[in-house]
Amino acid sequence: MRGSILVLAWLGVLAWLGDPPIEITAAPIEAPTQAEPLEPPAPDFDPERLAAALAALPEHPSLAEVQAAALRHAGIDPSQARRTLQRARAAAAAPRVSVQFDHRFDQGWVLDQEAGSADSLRNDAGNQSVLRVDATWDLDRLVFSSDELRVTRTALDLADWRERVLIEITQLYFERQRILLEARLAPASELEDALDRALRLREIEGVLAGLTGLEFE
Repeated sequence: MRGSILVLAWLGVLAWLGDPPIEITAAPIEAPTQAEPLEPPAPDFDPERLAAALAALPEHPSLAEVQAAALRHAGIDPSQARRTLQRARAAAAAPRVSVQFDHRFDQGWVLDQEAGSADSLRNDAGNQSVLRVDATWDLDRLVFSSDELRVTRTALDLADWRERVLIEITQLYFERQRILLEARLAPASELEDALDRALRLREIEGVLAGLTGLEFE
């Protein structure tokens, strides 16, 4: 408000002195220009070089081959648990068989005495063999068998063990892939870093070979 009064007073002074009036024109307000779309920053790597490095990774053994070999090597593949459960169910239908073999040897002496004839001593001997086979069926085991319960608990333990093995194998597999990619895309500039990377790669390949029985080059 005070600024407006000062401006009016100044204009009045200029008019009294005879100076031409000052025209005050407002500058046109320019419409805001539309901002140009920002371009995405350029990647700090060469996509074609990355694609070539990925294509150059060894195809064998693949992740599926490594996982299957690890499960077979540890003896915890899923097919083994299924076969064990099937054998437990078949055993419930099979009878319990017991076999008994007896062999008997009999020997006796007989004295014959008759008047007017000489006495005679006769030996009577005989062999007897008996084979006995008994088969017993427990029909209640066809409905429920304690063997199946034990096999089921064992299968759950094997499933947990199998999951841990697969997680460890998968992590080691992709860590090896990462080291191979880094060696192609960003070679180590320091001797110590190059040694650490090479030794870690050999360590991973040694662990994978021991867990799977496969060869890694």
